Amino acid sequence: MRMIRARRLRDERGIASLMVGVSVVAIFGSAAIAVDLGHLWSSRRHIITATDASALAAASEYALAGDGCATAPGYIGDNDPDASVLACAPYFSGPNSGYVAVTAETPVDYAFASLIGVPDRAVKSSTTASWGLPSGMNGLRPFGLCEDDPNFQSWVGNPSGESAVVRVMYVNDGTQCGSAPGNWAVLDLDNAGGVDNNDTKQWVQFGYSGMVRPGHLGGSPGAISNSLNGDLAAVRYERFPIPIFDRVKESGSNSTFHVVGFVGIQLYDWKTTGSEESRYLDLKFVELVGSGECCHNNGTDFGLRVVHICDVDGRFEASQCQ
Repeated sequence: MRMIRARRLRDERGIASLMVGVSVVAIFGSAAIAVDLGHLWSSRRHIITATDASALAAASEYALAGDGCATAPGYIGDNDPDASVLACAPYFSGPNSGYVAVTAETPVDYAFASLIGVPDRAVKSSTTASWGLPSGMNGLRPFGLCEDDPNFQSWVGNPSGESAVVRVMYVNDGTQCGSAPGNWAVLDLDNAGGVDNNDTKQWVQFGYSGMVRPGHLGGSPGAISNSLNGDLAAVRYERFPIPIFDRVKESGSNSTFHVVGFVGIQLYDWKTTGSEESRYLDLKFVELVGSGECCHNNGTDFGLRVVHICDVDGRFEASQCQ
């Protein structure tokens, strides 16, 4: 009986050891799933963020005639220090449009899965971003400029870099933009049925958050008011987009302006008091990458570009990026 009991005890100990062993494997397996898959997901999220940022930055560089792929590794490293660029390739579809694809990878070091024979791995991400002329813009300031202004026409002849500081008077010579009384107009960017001074002040400082596309907008042909002086001072030397119009219909509060595109400017000075003939805005025309809708590649180049992500992770269709 003693021998039988001893044998039974040894068997039970063996079964307990086996169960402990199985339990340890199960525990490590669960840890591998819970911790290592979470780490894998986090690494994947970071590398996607990195390639998105890098592709957009590279597209912005190419949009302004720079070398986007030269800057791509820096943006990858800023967003994921362990990542490395595998490929960066631009494609130019026109003189002011194209797209660039950035592919990168980052290592994933497993904490538990390696203990049960699962090797470490790397995760990859590929993002393609395009650049081109805007078909719509966000962040517009409400100052519409007549496209016939000689300073603007000089800029459009070679919209590269930035112009010298120019003075655009309020009053034109009577031959510009049809019946428009001046080079400038305050446009109703939300087309809500009239120029509201509170809206205008907000838009001058912060830009209009909605999307504006070429077409007809209401507005006021009156000279820019000195009530905007403080708002103009808040954006002195900033660069931002404004609308360009080619003609105006009706007059006064019934005026409708035909917007044909957008241009980037940098504001330097202004005069909003005295006779309308003496009022002006001093500014530079500048090449600029703004926030908007891409792309209107049959439009006229005014030096303004927009970029957007058009493809991710190899599901590439060129039509989405042109």
